[in-house]
Amino acid sequence: MWRYSGQNWTKIFEFLHGFKDGNEMISYFNGKLYIVDMRTRKTEVIDVATGEVESRIAHPSVMFEYLINACGDLLGVQLCEPDDIEYKFEIYRLEATESPRWAKLNGGIGNRVLFLDNIIETGFCLNASEFDGFRGNCIYLRQDHPTRHKGYRVFIARYDLEEHKSEVLPLPHSTGTWFVPTLC
Repeated sequence: MWRYSGQNWTKIFEFLHGFKDGNEMISYFNGKLYIVDMRTRKTEVIDVATGEVESRIAHPSVMFEYLINACGDLLGVQLCEPDDIEYKFEIYRLEATESPRWAKLNGGIGNRVLFLDNIIETGFCLNASEFDGFRGNCIYLRQDHPTRHKGYRVFIARYDLEEHKSEVLPLPHSTGTWFVPTLC
């Protein structure tokens, strides 16, 4: 990991414990790096200043597809049972206590909205009350699906965490992407 100060880059530390085959996700949250190793199903918590691993957190018996800094929480999101029209998700929140652990969220995410991109495997979170047209406690998933013409069709699915239902939303074009608003 490198830090830019003035006109120079300074190496802070090297990741000696992974990043070999793309089976990791990384998120910066509350001054620490959280690295999910999908092979071992553990999250390493790394002190950014020293590069030291502070802890390793075991996952429940799920595989996170997304690690999202979600307006004050770090969320691990699993996409369950996707098919052509129905999507289901499980969401886990990191409880950063003396013994950190992943806890399943059964009540949803409140007024927050998760935007996930299954094509480039990334996501972000916004507060629904600050952006017109979006429902809180929902996940919006950008997904592609193969077509019979050797191409892909991109679509957006919305999953309501309270009702446990998904719907495909119409797109004006066959492609699309998320544009993240400036949050600072």
